[in-house]
Amino acid sequence: MKKIFLALAFTACCSLHGIRDTSLLSPSKQPTHIEFNNSILARVNGKPITLYDVIKKLDMIFYQQFPQYRDILDAKYQYYTINWKHVLNELIDKELVLADAEEVSFSVPTGEIRQEMENLFGPNIVATLDELGLSYDEAWNILKGDLTIRRMVYLRINPAAQRAMTPQAVRKAYETYAVENRLPERWKYRLISFRDSDNSRAAEGANLAHHLLTEENIPLYNLVAELTKRGVQKETVVSVSEQFLQAPKEVSEMNRDLLASLDAGKYSQPVAQKSKATKSTIFRIFYMEEKLPEGAEPLDKVENIIKERIFNEITGKESEAYFNRLHKHFAVQQFVTKEDYQPFVLR
Repeated sequence: MKKIFLALAFTACCSLHGIRDTSLLSPSKQPTHIEFNNSILARVNGKPITLYDVIKKLDMIFYQQFPQYRDILDAKYQYYTINWKHVLNELIDKELVLADAEEVSFSVPTGEIRQEMENLFGPNIVATLDELGLSYDEAWNILKGDLTIRRMVYLRINPAAQRAMTPQAVRKAYETYAVENRLPERWKYRLISFRDSDNSRAAEGANLAHHLLTEENIPLYNLVAELTKRGVQKETVVSVSEQFLQAPKEVSEMNRDLLASLDAGKYSQPVAQKSKATKSTIFRIFYMEEKLPEGAEPLDKVENIIKERIFNEITGKESEAYFNRLHKHFAVQQFVTKEDYQPFVLR
């Protein structure tokens, strides 16, 4: 059969999927092209799928996903080698869906295909396609087929997934999710710290802060400004931590018992602690914002996750059933039977 050569400039080395460092080869031994024998790999409803069809699809995917490697011959060869079987199966499924679409007289508007061409190849479509070795008609037909598949699969599968999205199904799926994603008790809390070279000033500031928070109900976000108004010395550094969300076992032993004794919305008395970093004394007030009980997140917080699970499960089953029906309805022949068949050679 006629041999086709893909001549590409091999200008650099890359590390895509373990690509070897070909810079170690002498110029005379560096490969210059990918060689393959074009042949019919399968027939679907009487239509042949050739190795060249597979390569055209591989090139489009490679250009879309790895444009930075398109001039690196070794990268392209390894991409071909890894993905050609998968792409062949995709093309078989594609032809099955196209045959199904033809039976029901479904077609994609030309405007959508044109927009997809521009999205994929940019404004200078012809120049880009020349680089890929594709004609405009070839690219158009490939994208037309891809869009047809998306629409047909959606029309055939999505209604079943939508019908399955009942409140009873969501509740049942949530029960499974709750068992699989059970969370331990967790505490939401903050630390209010007072640092000063004079421990008595730091203690005084901490005691005043506790009074303001518990007796005068000053909002925590307004505490520092209120302390300044009440005459706390500028030498006393007051800081409010970010919110911590931890299970009790994740909290330091020094703080665990104190936090365990606090109810939600309550402040501890000021306590003196030693800084691990500076060994200086720090006065702290612990604020327990919320205690989350053991168990899963409530349904209203994870409902979208649950629905996505149901949708993916149903669409997976429906998709498999749909393609099984297509394989039975339309004739499919595959001519690649040897597991070690390798259609490409790097020369």
